[in-house]
Amino acid sequence: MLEPDDSPYDFTSIELKNFDQSLRCPICGDLFVGATMISTCMHTFCGKCVRESLSMRVGKSERPRCPQCLHDANDSQLKRTNKIDEIVTAWKEARLVFCFYTLDEIGRAHV
Repeated sequence: MLEPDDSPYDFTSIELKNFDQSLRCPICGDLFVGATMISTCMHTFCGKCVRESLSMRVGKSERPRCPQCLHDANDSQLKRTNKIDEIVTAWKEARLVFCFYTLDEIGRAHV
C-alpha cells in the first residue's frame, strides 16, 4: 500500500515520475522490496508479490503465469535482482531531495 509521502505523483517532472514508476512493483504499486525477476520474460516484482501471485494460481489449479505478460512461469525461474534493490534504496534517499525541491518550485511559482 502506498504511503502518503511515497506517491509516484510527488513530482512535476515527467522524467522523475517515469523513473519513480519504473522502480515500482506492478502488483502492489510500492517501490520494489526484494526485487525478483522472472527470468523467462524479464518482468520484475516484489519477491513476496510474485511468489504469492504464482502460488495463488497453483492453488486454483491454474498454470502459474507472469502477472504482467501472462507467460508461463514457476518458482525455479525467479531470480533476485540485488542491483535493483540497491537502486531502490538510493532512490528512496534521493527522492526526498527531489520532493523537497519540487515543493520549493511550486511554492515559488505561487508567489
